[in-house]
Amino acid sequence: STLLIVVILLGVIAILGIVVVVISRRDNTSSDYFDEYDGEDDKAYAELPGQSAAPAAYISPEMVEAMQRFPQWSQEDIQGYFDQGWDINSLQEWIDSQ
Repeated sequence: STLLIVVILLGVIAILGIVVVVISRRDNTSSDYFDEYDGEDDKAYAELPGQSAAPAAYISPEMVEAMQRFPQWSQEDIQGYFDQGWDINSLQEWIDSQ
């Protein structure tokens, strides 16, 4: 009967060992699958003269016109006025009245 208990314990230990190996390999294969895409984010781009490091964002035609007409203000300042309901003509009238 002692031999039977030892055989059952060895069987349980072997099954648990197989389960651990299978689970660890499954985790490794899923991380290996995603590892091949990790290198895509490590691209380096050459910086050309006169080009800013930040990518160009879409600027509305209204903002372009406002930036040309009001060079004393930054884009953030102009956007703040636009957010308050001002338009280019009303800003120009306000500047002219001062």
